[in-house]
Amino acid sequence: MQVLLDDGFEAVDISTNSPNWEQSIAKSILAFGDMALIDIGTVLNVSQVWHCRPQARR
Repeated sequence: MQVLLDDGFEAVDISTNSPNWEQSIAKSILAFGDMALIDIGTVLNVSQVWHCRPQARR
């Protein structure tokens, strides 16, 4: 993630079909949420969105 931010990316999409996507999104928001938009991608059902909602309110 840091490499992407260093290269000028302002938003990063973490796909729900990635291994351990729940932990990746939570850790990324904690570490980089004030420097970049961390987005959930490849959403297949509403429960995936609701799963990420508590972290998004940070």
